[in-house]
Amino acid sequence: MIRLLKHTKGHEQKDCKNPDIITAIKKRNDYLMSLKATAQIKVKPGKGRELAGRALIMLKRPDQLRVEVFGPANQTVALVVYNGGELSFLSFQENKLYKDYPFPMDVSKLPNYILGLPVSGGQGPEGSGWYKKSDIYPGSCIYINSENEQISVTNEGTISDIMHQGDGNLQIQVTISSYKDINGFLFPFAISIDNGLANLSIKYRDVELNPDISDDSFSLPQMQGEEAIPIPAR
Repeated sequence: MIRLLKHTKGHEQKDCKNPDIITAIKKRNDYLMSLKATAQIKVKPGKGRELAGRALIMLKRPDQLRVEVFGPANQTVALVVYNGGELSFLSFQENKLYKDYPFPMDVSKLPNYILGLPVSGGQGPEGSGWYKKSDIYPGSCIYINSENEQISVTNEGTISDIMHQGDGNLQIQVTISSYKDINGFLFPFAISIDNGLANLSIKYRDVELNPDISDDSFSLPQMQGEEAIPIPAR
């Protein structure tokens, strides 16, 4: 089992410069390459309509993602596909495909964040390192990596949140919790991703780690009705 921290019983404060923590984050990054899971999701874009319900999530790192959302009668009501270049949104209720959908968040980071991973995999630039956050979160440490992500690790040895300090005023805040054991690997069953303009929350139910997923799963189906509608950038 991969643990994010080795600690001794009776020691409540950990060494924030412990290299074992960085090594464990890199091991998690090397191990988690694909995911197939059912989940309850809620997507709240800043100016768009909220999308919520039971969903099937499939992803392959680094840049493939598929989210199929089901309605009350178990019918597919929406399909979101990201395949490296653009995000496409297919509404079965409208029978319309929205290409290059302007989701107000950096979609390229979602495959990693949905797995509870930092984008850089724990790699840090020269001069980066761990800093104690005990004044804010007792017992926590924070590591700043090469993607300018602040990775917070708890006393229990799990990543609790990731904050990406991007360009401009927008920051992506990833909150990670509810870890459960899957075949000896700790995986988070609750993830929230927020940048102030949009929020994506996921509560996993059934999770399969590192399944073999065909690239065809990340292709869009042929439209039978309305033609694809490109949405201009806002």
